[in-house]
Amino acid sequence: SFATTLPELFVSSVASNKGHSDIAIGNAIGSTICNIAFIIGLCAFIKPIKIVKNTSFLVKGLIMISYLICFYTFALDGIVSYKEGAFLILLLVLFIAINVLEHLKDTNVVKKSKEAKPINNKEVMINIIKFILGACLILAGAHVLVDGGIKISAILGIPKQIVSLTLIAVGT
Repeated sequence: SFATTLPELFVSSVASNKGHSDIAIGNAIGSTICNIAFIIGLCAFIKPIKIVKNTSFLVKGLIMISYLICFYTFALDGIVSYKEGAFLILLLVLFIAINVLEHLKDTNVVKKSKEAKPINNKEVMINIIKFILGACLILAGAHVLVDGGIKISAILGIPKQIVSLTLIAVGT
């Protein structure tokens, strides 16, 4: 999830750094909507998705909704402060911890990890290099996407936030 979130992170960071916070927020919200509605919708359209309604599904759904409520509450005054941003990052760390603890309890994961093949250091290094190269290319693409989104907004005469909620969100 971190790797697939890098485009949103880089585009929103670049936009925010260039003084276009409307693009940063629109991209984050639009990407979430695209992930839920477009990706899950398209996958279900191709082949129905079976949802296992267990406590994990319920907990993660409630976490997602509660984090959204936190963000909405922070944004009510028109600004998300440093402290509020730090709190949101803390919520992310909590979410990661919940997932790690959940999977440590799962005996299937422990069994699978014991049966896994030995680690090949050369293969690990190649994959780390590929990841870093990919991240650098995403960063370069983020600049192109933000600049292009701003120009499209100006050409069409529509707010940048509309472009970020739609085109940029789908792009990331």
